[in-house]
Amino acid sequence: MKPRLPTPGEYREAISQPQLCFRDAELKSSLPDLDALQMPRPVVGNFAAVFRVTTPSKKRYAIKCFTRSVEHQARRYAAVSSVLQSEKPPWAVRFEYIETGILVAGVWLPILKMEWIDAIGLLQYVEQNLGDQQAIASVAKSFAQVVLDMQQRGIAHGDLQHGNILVTKDASIRLVDYDGMFVPELAAVGPSGERGHRNYQSPKRGVQQFDATLDRFSAWVIYGSLAVIAAAPSMWLLNRHSGSESLMFAEGDFEDPTHSPLVAQLRGSSEATLSAAGDLIKRIAQLSPTQLPAFDPEQIGLDLETIKRLPNLDASARRNIPDWMRTQAPLSGAAGSQYTEGDGWIQTHLPPLPAAAFQDGALIRIWNAVCLAGVLALSALFRFGTLPGRSAAVGVAGLLALGGSVTWAVFRRHPLVVAKRGLASKARALRADKTKTEQRIASIQAEVSKRQAAFAERRSTLERESGAAERRIREQLQQQTTGLETRLKQLRDQAANLAGALRTEIAQATAAADQAAVDRELQAHWIAGANIHGLGNELKSRLAASGIRTAGDFRSVSIRAAGRAHRTPISDLVLPNGRRIHVYGLGPQKLQALSQWRGALEAAVRHKVVLGLPQHQRMAIEQAHAAKQRPIGEEITRIETQRVSLERAARSASVDQKAQIGTQIVAAQQECELAVRQLESSRDALVPLLQQSSSQLVRLTRDLDTYSAVTAGRFLRFVVMGK
Repeated sequence: MKPRLPTPGEYREAISQPQLCFRDAELKSSLPDLDALQMPRPVVGNFAAVFRVTTPSKKRYAIKCFTRSVEHQARRYAAVSSVLQSEKPPWAVRFEYIETGILVAGVWLPILKMEWIDAIGLLQYVEQNLGDQQAIASVAKSFAQVVLDMQQRGIAHGDLQHGNILVTKDASIRLVDYDGMFVPELAAVGPSGERGHRNYQSPKRGVQQFDATLDRFSAWVIYGSLAVIAAAPSMWLLNRHSGSESLMFAEGDFEDPTHSPLVAQLRGSSEATLSAAGDLIKRIAQLSPTQLPAFDPEQIGLDLETIKRLPNLDASARRNIPDWMRTQAPLSGAAGSQYTEGDGWIQTHLPPLPAAAFQDGALIRIWNAVCLAGVLALSALFRFGTLPGRSAAVGVAGLLALGGSVTWAVFRRHPLVVAKRGLASKARALRADKTKTEQRIASIQAEVSKRQAAFAERRSTLERESGAAERRIREQLQQQTTGLETRLKQLRDQAANLAGALRTEIAQATAAADQAAVDRELQAHWIAGANIHGLGNELKSRLAASGIRTAGDFRSVSIRAAGRAHRTPISDLVLPNGRRIHVYGLGPQKLQALSQWRGALEAAVRHKVVLGLPQHQRMAIEQAHAAKQRPIGEEITRIETQRVSLERAARSASVDQKAQIGTQIVAAQQECELAVRQLESSRDALVPLLQQSSSQLVRLTRDLDTYSAVTAGRFLRFVVMGK
């Protein structure tokens, strides 16, 4: 039996005193990372708890403390360490296996002292760089190089998943956790029991598989996920839930790829990378581990050079663009982009146009002539006394009104004013069109969000229905089999009791047969001719008179304490039938001598005579018991057959309902995608119109700015003052 290893909490208490628990000199002086309670902070996994410590020289190590036993653990790590240290692959992390590494509760236990890598997990890296397709594609390429390197060396990690893949600042890949690693030197040792993360392993992988092909399935899954995310980041947003323990695909996609909504979505995509990834995942999920093809990134066809040409948004820009543009459209100016910013931005950077101004000298001459004629007319009327004083004032006012009307009429019809009025009218119309187009785009996007939310709700409803149906199937099966299980237990108890009774009866019959054979042999040994200490002829005659003539006429002697009426113990002979007799003159000592004589004869007889139950008697007993067991066995078989039939029917019902729900989800998704594509097509058709309106409005605004001096006041000043 394997010894119990400490819990993470017990390791935590030990590491709180590093100078006492570690044997390694460097670790003795180290300090562990602490949590809010000022205790060492562990990262707990399936097989171990990992603590980070820092030495006085600022070196950091990860200390792996084992919580589960692995067969041949020291030998495994020695073989892995030997290979990695000799070959020094760029993806490996240096480590040291210390057999007596940590003292917990008075027992020295092994630890792994590992180089601390300044990196982040693959899942965190993808989340931080989701808008940077080039970064995701670069990491996919780095991962592919690591897998190809291991493939060439004949090495397999055994548990490739996001938690065991670290990404450094230069986007290189480092692998950690070598518990299940295969190297050629471990082929004879056998598997470690590591089956890997369920969201990255084939459901068909068994615990006995242990060779250089261990990573084929997980390598395809990880590279395919990264390729999909690099080619279409929106797939991450649409298909992955917060907190998911996977990059893209999950266990359910591998168990039933035919009805997987994600696989169906990828396979139906017009994007080559997505459809290739979907086809590949469906194919490998249906293969046994021995049939999986070697890893080859070219089969998915992630075009790294094309993705490199796509410009990336900085963080602030990604936050400020609409969601639909973030997931659908590259930046303006990108090769092949259907969205362009237009030339409005050019207009805002051009030098201003020359300002328009009133420069027509004829206006001044006409204005001066009108004013001179009016003054001369008024002077003549005053000179000849035609106008009284009050009428003169009215005449002047009329003259001024007439001049103002003429001036306003001339201003309104001036070419600069007409041009400015026309530009302003066009600008108002363009603003109205632009606002209307923006409202239509917003309405379409709201409808897109509504359709997507409706699909998400529909999918959630169907998944709940599937879960409820699965529970009903399990409950129904439990109700159907509970009575059967109770009856099976009763029958098995009866069968066990009968088997015990058979053994008891055979043992009793065997003992009786053995004793009968011994008794027959003992009856050939006469007491009268035997030399028994203390037994003379008189006592032998008394024995014969009591029917005790041979060693076979009695079984044993009985000596028991006397009652108050007798001073000496009571001594009896025990006959084969169990009856006791007392022979006068046979005291305890003489009976003991007689018993010893018989015992010696019996031992010799048992050694000489072949004992055992005759075959015909055994067969008779067994046949009698078999007749009792037969109806019980037949009923057990019938009930087990009925139970298996019920379980098979339940599994079939479960598979059917899952397939039905999966079909409905795929149909709902396809319906949603079709509606969204149509809406987005309408939206995309409006985008150029919006951009055109924006560009024209910018140009019109720039043109209008040149007419800022074309006003009634400036016109009046011009005609009056000439400037």
